[in-house]
Amino acid sequence: MPPPVPDPSGQLGTHSPGAAPSSSSSVSPRHPRLDPLADRYAARTHGMKSSEIRALFSVVSRPEVVSLAGGMPAVTALPLDAVGSMIGELVSGMGAQTLQYGSGQGDPRLRERICDVMALEGITDASPSEVVVTVGSQQGLDLVTRVFIDPGDVILAEAPSYVGALGVFQSAQARVRHVAMDDDGLVPEALEQALLEARAAGDRVKFLYTVPNFHNPAGVTLSEPRRQAIVAIADRYDLLVIEDNPYGLLGFEQEPMRALRARNSERVIYLGSFSKTFSPGLRVGWVLAPLAVREKLVLATEAQVLCPPSLTQYAVARYLDTQPWREQIKVFSELYRERRDACLESLTALMPPGTTWTRPRGGFYVWLKLPHGLDAKLMQPRAVNAHVAYVPGIGFYADGSGREYMRLSYCYPEPERIREGVRRLARVIEAELDLHSTFDTVDTGTARADVPGVVADLVLGTRLSALGLLPVTALLVVLGPATATVAFGHGNTTVEEARAVGTALAIGAFGLLPMAVTLLQLRVFYAMKDARTPTLIQVAMVSVRVPLMLLVPVVVEPRHVVAGLMLATGVTYVAGWIAGDIALRRRLGALRTRDALDTLLRTAAASVVAELLGWGAVTLVERAVGEGVAGSLVTLLVGTVVIGVAVSAGAVVARVPEARGVLDRIRSRRPGSGPPRGPDQGDADAPGRPPAVSTGGRQRP
Repeated sequence: MPPPVPDPSGQLGTHSPGAAPSSSSSVSPRHPRLDPLADRYAARTHGMKSSEIRALFSVVSRPEVVSLAGGMPAVTALPLDAVGSMIGELVSGMGAQTLQYGSGQGDPRLRERICDVMALEGITDASPSEVVVTVGSQQGLDLVTRVFIDPGDVILAEAPSYVGALGVFQSAQARVRHVAMDDDGLVPEALEQALLEARAAGDRVKFLYTVPNFHNPAGVTLSEPRRQAIVAIADRYDLLVIEDNPYGLLGFEQEPMRALRARNSERVIYLGSFSKTFSPGLRVGWVLAPLAVREKLVLATEAQVLCPPSLTQYAVARYLDTQPWREQIKVFSELYRERRDACLESLTALMPPGTTWTRPRGGFYVWLKLPHGLDAKLMQPRAVNAHVAYVPGIGFYADGSGREYMRLSYCYPEPERIREGVRRLARVIEAELDLHSTFDTVDTGTARADVPGVVADLVLGTRLSALGLLPVTALLVVLGPATATVAFGHGNTTVEEARAVGTALAIGAFGLLPMAVTLLQLRVFYAMKDARTPTLIQVAMVSVRVPLMLLVPVVVEPRHVVAGLMLATGVTYVAGWIAGDIALRRRLGALRTRDALDTLLRTAAASVVAELLGWGAVTLVERAVGEGVAGSLVTLLVGTVVIGVAVSAGAVVARVPEARGVLDRIRSRRPGSGPPRGPDQGDADAPGRPPAVSTGGRQRP
């Protein structure tokens, strides 16, 4: 029976055993107008996508951004002058060899030195004939996958797993099943359970992929007892193990641990790399495999790249021959230890409660878990806006889980930059928590056109705007008499006129808090809800002003009251808009000077249009209904509505695009609104999730 093949959508781990292979003829064209060759691509290409790390390259290259994202080694710690001279001498003295084709298995001298490097981790029985040199360990992983994996085969991998490995497995159309980790690495009991479940389902597990030392991304290390247990399970279940070990020599607190390959030479294939201990730019790695597997790997290499680059192989071999590389590894380790300490100290001092993280004893990474309900992927644009970058956890799972996690890399920035980056990240998380708590009681997933919904919106607007509006209220009351001069157009303001306008402005200021929802309701709710909700909110705000007007002592001419209230209406709408916008931007962590100026310019323009329309409406209504208390009430009502509609229209034009993004983020964070949770998406101790170790987040005020 042909092996099962994943669906062309590229979703891993969701396909029924025994599914028939899909033929290329059944693949429907994708975007034929954009790509005339879309109907010719192989099915395995349909799931290809940029990794979470690659997607950040354009961001992290900006100098103002503190990158806690990419795992770039600190190559500036190398003796660059000596390395440069060494490579120059290779070209000038051995150009005929270093610039020529080489063996598909790799340079013999380099393979001998690789065996010396592996001996530091207890692999003392390796022979150069078992080593295949590759273009980085990434190519080694790709070669191993090509040799062993057919479409539909099952691969077991830690949860989370290295994103580059997941990309290789997806390209091979494998089905990835995650196995739980904790602070001591891969859980043997979970591994055995996964093997039993695969056997019961009739699936064949081709191999286990693991990063046992200073895991990428989790930062944890497989304990000694578990190493023995996993090798025993591999023997018992006839399981092949792929040991990926780029960080094993970069420990901070102990000597390198004995590799899995040192315990079993037949069931473990070992991947190594010089990218972390020398130079990632040279792209030199290796695979240590039994001779029969080695032969297949060499054939796959020759079919893929003919041979690894000669110049870089000679460079690494010369470096190992002539430079104090063991001492250089110690230099790297001390440098990364200092940066790890800066990262952990800053996390402890700055992170809000509910945030937890691992404490790596080597390597490059900290695995951080956000407080309940937060989503690292959705929070990422706000973090980039705050000039700090990280990698969302979703990229390290084949099943789309891990949204509450993020990977922080401390290997590249200087300690002070790390502290600044963590400070910025902590502010973003706090802003996200504030926004999350604010919207937690608001149903953002359904349209509300009922009165209770309007009341809830008004209360929400009051909560967001109160701090910004109270000073404005006091200012309006104080400036009431002075404003009368502007309202009536002459400098000899009478006591009655001042009293009328002052009282009107005080009433207008009292109605300012519900008025402030103008921005919020249109910027956030209007874009995604039924249009009746904003209309009802406008009516509710008008209805607040009408009964308040009845409280005005009718001791002056009604037209004076109308004048004062009309002025108060315009001021309160505009002030409410400004204050609400500033409050919302502060909660989003994106308040900048140019944002405030932008808001002021927009609201100034809206207020001018609103006042002109409002006074035009008042003039027309006054002519129609005449003077008197009843006429003044009608005039006031019409003028208020016209001004409100004018300001609201300006808000819609200016803010709807932003509103959509804001509401999308809010909706996705509400319980039950995200993707369905699988059995491994519960608490931190559930399978598939390494529980982050809390190191004492600070208390939020």
